[in-house]
Amino acid sequence: MSSRPSTSICAPSTRSARRGRAGALFTDTGGYRRTVLDGHATAAPAHPPPHWQLTGILLGLLSAALAITLATLAVRRPVHTGTAALLAPVRRLQSGHIGDYVAWLIAGTALLTLLTVPGVR
Repeated sequence: MSSRPSTSICAPSTRSARRGRAGALFTDTGGYRRTVLDGHATAAPAHPPPHWQLTGILLGLLSAALAITLATLAVRRPVHTGTAALLAPVRRLQSGHIGDYVAWLIAGTALLTLLTVPGVR
């Protein structure tokens, strides 16, 4: 076995380093302006790598646990007759045909547009 790492191990780290530099150059608007207007290439600004915080880790774990719990309950919980009776009109609106999906997509898009357009002005 060689003491040099294989190229398949080095390639992802090299690619991510290039992506990081490209991302830094892309978001550096001042450097972009200087490059385009003055013709001088600039170096990528140094950005510290993101660090993990305990709150971010805990919130991520909590959301994953909640998603798994809700998915398990949705699959294994028996349907109660009271809930089924309340949802019957809604279930009649969605039959599973492609037209239903298109209609709900258009209705949802229209609703989101109506809710967000007044805030844009």
